[in-house]
Amino acid sequence: TPGTPRMFALALGHREVIQLLLEAGADVNVKGEIHFGSFSGVRWTATTPLEIAVCAYDSDMVQLLMEASADVTSDGIDIAACLGHTRMTQLLLGAGATVDGTSLMLAAENGHVEIVKMLLRHGANPNVVRREGTALCAAIHHEGAALLCPHLEVLSALLDARADPNKRGTSEVTEPPIFHLVPT
Repeated sequence: TPGTPRMFALALGHREVIQLLLEAGADVNVKGEIHFGSFSGVRWTATTPLEIAVCAYDSDMVQLLMEASADVTSDGIDIAACLGHTRMTQLLLGAGATVDGTSLMLAAENGHVEIVKMLLRHGANPNVVRREGTALCAAIHHEGAALLCPHLEVLSALLDARADPNKRGTSEVTEPPIFHLVPT
C-alpha cells in the first residue's frame, strides 16, 4: 500500500517522493514498526512516519508530515528529547505535542539541559513518578553514572522547577534520588 511506514522510511529525505505518496492517499498516521536501535537503554521502534522522521532528525520532513496532519501526540517528542534534538523538540511542542514525564526523564537522563528547560516551560511535571524514579533520579543515575558524574545543570533546572528530592519510584526497591549517588 502507498502508506506503509517502511515506504515512508525508504523515501525519507526525498520530499518530492513523500509529497507524491501523500497526494496518492498515503496515510500520514499509518502504524507499523521500524527499529532504529537503542538509545538510553531503550530500544526505539518508530511506529509512524513522523517518528521515523524524528529518528532521522529530518526537521523538513517532520514539518511536511505535520502540515499533512501527522499526529504529534505519538512518541516523537520522547524520541526527540532522548536524542537531544532541540529543534525537533521545539517543532513538536509548537505543534501541540503532549508533554509528560517520559520525555522529561529521557532528556534528564541524557543531560539535555535545554530540552529539560523547554519541557518544564511547556508544563512537564518534574515530580512525575515512574517505576524507576523521577527525573531527578534519571539525571543522577544515568548511563554514565559509573563515573558518578550527575548532570548538574539538569539537576539545578529540575530543582528550580520544584522537583521533590525525596520522591521515590513506584517500584518497591526504588530509593530517593540521594541514594543514586552511592556506588553499588
